[in-house]
Amino acid sequence: MGVSAHPYKKKDKNQINTNKIMEQNMTTIPFDLELAKKINNGEYNGTIVTSGRNFRVEFVYYKEEGMYPILGVVHTDHGIISDWFSFNGCGSKNYRLELMVPEYTTFKDGDVLSNEGGDCIFILNTHGEYLTSLYASLNQNGILNIGDGFSACRNTIENYRFATEVERQKLIDVLKASKEPKAKEYLKRFFGIEEKPKYDFKPFDKVLVRDEDDKEWHISLFAREIVDNFDGLSYKYECSNGTLWDCCIPFEGNECLLETAENPEK
Repeated sequence: MGVSAHPYKKKDKNQINTNKIMEQNMTTIPFDLELAKKINNGEYNGTIVTSGRNFRVEFVYYKEEGMYPILGVVHTDHGIISDWFSFNGCGSKNYRLELMVPEYTTFKDGDVLSNEGGDCIFILNTHGEYLTSLYASLNQNGILNIGDGFSACRNTIENYRFATEVERQKLIDVLKASKEPKAKEYLKRFFGIEEKPKYDFKPFDKVLVRDEDDKEWHISLFAREIVDNFDGLSYKYECSNGTLWDCCIPFEGNECLLETAENPEK
């Protein structure tokens, strides 16, 4: 499966076929009276449930005021009982209400999603024209798609779930390898990953070095990049006189950083 700019226009998430609700991943969210009313009236996919036991609850009567203005019917393991509930979902018989809704209704901008087969992984763009508009996606062939106007394989958001950690890492790895400027932007924006520039040093290049990000920069001459552990230590660079360092940047263009703990602008 790939990605395409589907011709289907954006629609209300809550108008999706309610017959599919049992096939979807469900999640529990805090009680909200207005949403609960919509669920109770069949206007929104979901179920009103009691906290912990997930007993199904139906509202049968509302009053405008009082401590417990909502009369509900609770379907327990031992039969049906009634209880009065407050506007925030607390019952007079110690029940507390929650809402069980399809997982897709909780998706937010920037969430990483995947389909059931894991062959379409994407970053959701809720500001786009389609329900499954995306910032970037990875298909089953390992091809990265970045661009405006794209949506996921189908324009049915209920077919998607939160990506697993393995799926998220696949997308991260492809974004890291991409030369697209937006790939670096999305790594930082959606994953908190800021790639440090990689320099092509040559022996005897003048460089600034330090051990940690909060230490001062020192001037040195580059010798080699360490690709194996040096006596079990994880240093990355060897410079003049056999000194070992974790951080190494060109001296040229960064002269003002010498003997400071400031970070380079680029």
